Formats: sequence, C-alpha cells, structure tokens
Amino acid sequence: MYILKWKTQFESEGVDALKNKKKGRAIMKKDSKKTTLVEGSVEAFQAEVEHLRMENVYLKKLNDLVQNKEKNHQTRQSPSSL
Repeated sequence: MYILKWKTQFESEGVDALKNKKKGRAIMKKDSKKTTLVEGSVEAFQAEVEHLRMENVYLKKLNDLVQNKEKNHQTRQSPSSL
C-alpha cells in the first residue's frame, strides 16, 4: 500500500516528494519591532516612563488584591470568634 503510494509520488514529483515534510503548527516568530534605544535619548526615556507606569499599575492591583484577601480573611474569623 505505502510502496505504491511512494512509487507514484516518485514518478510524478521526483526524489523531493519522498522527503519528510513537517507536520503540525508552524512556529510563530516574534516580531522584531524592538529597536535598540540609545541611552539618554528621548525615545529611551519615553520607553522607561511607559515601563514604570505599567509597573505602578501592576503593583497597585497587586496591593488591592492582597488587601482584599486580608480583609476577607479577617471578616471570616470575626464572627466565629464570638
């Protein structure tokens, strides 16, 4: 069965038809949009400011989550201690 298939592929397409073909999903390459920023340039400062803003937002959300968790933990313990 396979031999007949291989033979017809070889006869129609040549040796290249018998080579292994990659299967599965193609690997997605990351875009190389990142450019090298010159230290001290306006773009470098803007990128750093944006990074720090994102970090501040993350830390504020993390702080809120921790406070809510502690608050919920305290409210669960209060009624049972009475």
